[in-house]
Amino acid sequence: QLAMFPECHGKMRLPDGVLGSDKEPVRIPASGESDCPFQFSLNEVNVDTWDVYADGQADLTFDQSRIDELVLRGDAKIRVTNSEIFADWLGVSGDAQLNVEDSTVGALRLAKDRPDLATSQVRLSGKSHSVFSKVRFDCGIVAEDKAVAEINNSEAPPSYVRKSGDALIHTEGSH
Repeated sequence: QLAMFPECHGKMRLPDGVLGSDKEPVRIPASGESDCPFQFSLNEVNVDTWDVYADGQADLTFDQSRIDELVLRGDAKIRVTNSEIFADWLGVSGDAQLNVEDSTVGALRLAKDRPDLATSQVRLSGKSHSVFSKVRFDCGIVAEDKAVAEINNSEAPPSYVRKSGDALIHTEGSH
């Protein structure tokens, strides 16, 4: 598992498996894809999943990625497409914005082999705003404070939805 704390802008792909070689290391983020002040150079590294903790003014897109923990705070804006988010810990708070499209969120199906995933859940708080479009949920959603969640055309709905305070959860066109 690899973790990063980006406060930058751009695009990244966070793949899994054995990445890189002596002749051709994998660089994340790829050169020219972001203004991040860091770059991982992976040489024969076996990556299971990634953890992303975004804060401040982070504004990033993750495509074709495998993310275990995803935490957004402050004014962070994260977009995830064509990916898998295990949601071992998926939290959006403050004024953060999360947009997930064409992806799987949650991993309750894996809990028998990975007990840490038995708590797979989306947690929304503060004045955060999250949009899930064409998502296959394999977990539940808990929203509190003034958090807003939009669920559009889900492939599989959340296993449960709980809200408190002034939280809002809108669902449209889901299966």
